Amino acid sequence: MITVTEELKLLERAALDFAAKELVDGRVERDSYPFAPLFSAILEKTHELGFTGIMLPEEMGGSAQGITGLATVLGDISRTDASLAGVIFTTVLAQEVMRNAKAKELLAGLIGDATDFTGSLLAFPSYIAPGQVKNPIRARAVDGHYALSGKLGYLVLGNVARHALVPAAVEGRGGLSFFLVDLSAAGVSLSEPVVSLGLRACPAVDVTFSDTLSTLVGEAGGGEDYLARASD
Repeated sequence: MITVTEELKLLERAALDFAAKELVDGRVERDSYPFAPLFSAILEKTHELGFTGIMLPEEMGGSAQGITGLATVLGDISRTDASLAGVIFTTVLAQEVMRNAKAKELLAGLIGDATDFTGSLLAFPSYIAPGQVKNPIRARAVDGHYALSGKLGYLVLGNVARHALVPAAVEGRGGLSFFLVDLSAAGVSLSEPVVSLGLRACPAVDVTFSDTLSTLVGEAGGGEDYLARASD
């Protein structure tokens, strides 16, 4: 039987081999994004190796490696290409928020429907503290769903992932809430990729919602708690 320590060693070897074989060559060109193509082939291999599902339970197709496994992979990959580590981190953070919100079935449905890396990724504003956004997205209840309106700056992976986990304020009640949004839905408008000072191959865009239908994740007003537990 393989022990936990042996599993981590195998995981670390896989991450180091992947970095050496796939990430060393071409990293300067990749960091020229959006003035160079996005490294889609590498993102597909990242998905196939299971790095974006490293903390998910096995019944959801994940590796169930926990925070130690995540830290191992991020450390090994960051030494060669921190942008890819940012991609993995953003998706895993969004997954953990959903898991803490007890939205396991919703998350499992997304993962089960994923046929390529775009479906396995989740866009999320991972460079900011969602609760500190001055003008949050507004969410209005509509026939069992919620319509989002407003602008969110710097949504990481917003032009790559199929879905996003979006922080918003529900009309008529306090606190932060999270909503799952199909980024191809009506009322979603994405900017060109934001040109940043670094981690350019971990792309971000500004997104505007105009009465975009979405699904509440967890309970209204529970977002700060879900995010805090995921962060811990």
